[in-house]
Amino acid sequence: MNRLIAKLGRLSPVGEQRWAACIAQDAPPTRSVLRAHAEIHAWGRDCFSTAGPVDPVVGIGWQLHSSATTDLPDGVYAEIREHSASQSWTLRVDPLGIQTLLAMPDGDGWVVTTSPNWLRQFVARRLALTSVGMHQLLAFGFSPAGTTPFAEVIRVPPGGQIELQPSQSPQVQAGESFRESIDPEWDSLETAIPQMQTLLEQAVLQRINGQPTVGLYLSGGLDSSAVAVTLRNLGIRTQAFTLDFGEASVERDDAECIAAHLGIPIERVPVNAESIAAILPELVAGLELPFGDAVTGPQWFLGQAARQFGLCDVFNGEGGDQLLGGWTNKPMIAAELYGQLSREDAYLQAFHRFLGLEDRFYTPEFLADLGSARDCRPVLAQWVHAETATTFLHRMRLTDLMVKGCGNILPRMHAIGNALGLRVHAPLMDRTFTQFALSIPPGMKLRGATEKVILRQWLQQSLPERITQRRKTGMCVPITWWLLAEKSEWWRELLLGRESRLLRGWLRRDALERLCAGMNEPNEVRIRRVGERLWTLIQLEWWLRQGQERSPWERSE
Repeated sequence: MNRLIAKLGRLSPVGEQRWAACIAQDAPPTRSVLRAHAEIHAWGRDCFSTAGPVDPVVGIGWQLHSSATTDLPDGVYAEIREHSASQSWTLRVDPLGIQTLLAMPDGDGWVVTTSPNWLRQFVARRLALTSVGMHQLLAFGFSPAGTTPFAEVIRVPPGGQIELQPSQSPQVQAGESFRESIDPEWDSLETAIPQMQTLLEQAVLQRINGQPTVGLYLSGGLDSSAVAVTLRNLGIRTQAFTLDFGEASVERDDAECIAAHLGIPIERVPVNAESIAAILPELVAGLELPFGDAVTGPQWFLGQAARQFGLCDVFNGEGGDQLLGGWTNKPMIAAELYGQLSREDAYLQAFHRFLGLEDRFYTPEFLADLGSARDCRPVLAQWVHAETATTFLHRMRLTDLMVKGCGNILPRMHAIGNALGLRVHAPLMDRTFTQFALSIPPGMKLRGATEKVILRQWLQQSLPERITQRRKTGMCVPITWWLLAEKSEWWRELLLGRESRLLRGWLRRDALERLCAGMNEPNEVRIRRVGERLWTLIQLEWWLRQGQERSPWERSE
């Protein structure tokens, strides 16, 4: 897939180069090569270049328009607009934050890119990390939407824009926001289900790029099952893939049941501790930014399997949890009813990383530099109290969508696809479908203890009760088993050895040694949290070794 890098310089009244952009697939251009592409605003198979008096637009994605970018049906785009009259540029990205667009001052102008790795190569130096950025990576497992872990580097927020002008500080503007608007037309399942089915079919069709066969990541859960049923109903030839964790597999048999019921061929994709260790450097380099969820490695193998089948377009079921009811519903409702925690504190409990463990794990220097910025509640405040929603459940859906969806799930999905040469599509996160999900009553998402009511009711027409009534399990990556029970040693040397970057000013050795020994937190009974925290550190450590700046107080072990 294509990546963009652009150098925006000072505007000149006549004739001189004002900016240059290059879109390529393999490697970033040098400064001299980039200068040679002045006024070539886009080139390549998936690119569109405007001409004439219209402000130049650079767009990258699976479908491109020279008019308003909001016409893009799935919103996967990054955009640079040049405004000659005001001598400025506007940077924008899609409202779901799928595309990453970064800007960094460089001499008398700005470097703008969709690739953090290209940014580092172009400026020919390491990018300095901030304490706040590292804390967010350790707390959430990813950089929240609109943020970066780098000093000087700014990131366009989902649906937002950044105005760049010579010799002025960048102006970051809030983005286009999804809004809850309950539509009386969808107040019954009899009317809402056909509309949901129609919108999902439209979302799938808009993402078909003329390929004879598409791929499908089939987990066995309701969300990917809904996409599988849609592909079958549309008559689209599909090759499904499901993860195989051997004896630790939880959803594999359900995925194969669904595929057999729908007549879709399915391929098992084996993943184990050794295979994860083998691809770790390639995985971290391909992601470009850290993503600490243990599903990241298995998702990489799904992408590799799809490429080995010669596929270019793959579908998944991402978005169902965020839009139609997911993990955080029940604990958040309990906290709201009994008033034991603020909404922010209750939601933060869904991140089982290092929030609340800072005093135990962070070095004194790290803590001192972090100061009051260790408080992550402001990241959530605009969503858990969103004025664009009127019901509590929809505020939680917006929070899930904008925090986990836009900050983690979608950019991670896009990064893996980009690295492997795949277009990975999440039709449940189509913009029109997303707005529809915010227009149906909360009772269609959660009724008693039953989540995703509308999806379950629809799928009962097409799938066995074993699938439609199953309890949600998630991908259930056996990361703790892989790291502890199988006595793997490679990661211990990675985290505790002499070359450990995390131990050079960021984390305390005694706390890290206890974690590596499999010791859980005193108030935590779920052993899987140990593996989740270890995986967060493993991918972060490798990312630090692949060229990031050292901590300001780094010391040798």
